[in-house]
Amino acid sequence: MIISNKYKFIFIHIPKNAGTSISESLKVATQEEKHWAVSDNTKHQTFNDLISIKENAKFLDKLIKGYGFLNYFKFAIVRNPYERMVSLYDYLNKYKVREEILNVNSFDEFINELNNPHSWVSNLHSTRLQLDFVKDNKGFICLDYIGRYEDLDNSIKKIQNKIGLDFNLKKLNVSKSRESYKQFYSNYSRNIVEKKFLDDLNYFNYKF
Repeated sequence: MIISNKYKFIFIHIPKNAGTSISESLKVATQEEKHWAVSDNTKHQTFNDLISIKENAKFLDKLIKGYGFLNYFKFAIVRNPYERMVSLYDYLNKYKVREEILNVNSFDEFINELNNPHSWVSNLHSTRLQLDFVKDNKGFICLDYIGRYEDLDNSIKKIQNKIGLDFNLKKLNVSKSRESYKQFYSNYSRNIVEKKFLDDLNYFNYKF
């Protein structure tokens, strides 16, 4: 999550949706500004986390009274859940950030972990519903703009125009799944992802 008082925006970082690239690009573009830190683990905070976590109370009180927080431009990027899961699988295999991936022999095996709500895969930030990141504590969509990974260049242009800040998008943690994600899926894994992310698929109008 990136919060800028100078440019009056809040970027909600949804994992595996170019969030790292956007965050780092925004930091560079606003480097003269001190960014607000809500807690030590804000990178993948949802909007509901921001407004409801008890430790944020003093921070929010200062932000709302001093800077008009509620009027900030709030935005995020969403992505096709099927492609997003392939991107996650590719990322974990490439960087080995979780040692559990060493025991996973196939994409189907990886996706099968989503059937167990207590599995390591089910408890990753990247397997949360994207809707969870953009809703407030009453379940309402609270962002001003939701761009799409599939149309990222145009989404970034709209964001730049709105916040009045040009920034060069750095390409970080980029996967090559966009044109080939379908080949990873069997009927079995496809059904699991459809069931797990049905709300995202319906709300954001994504299909396999």
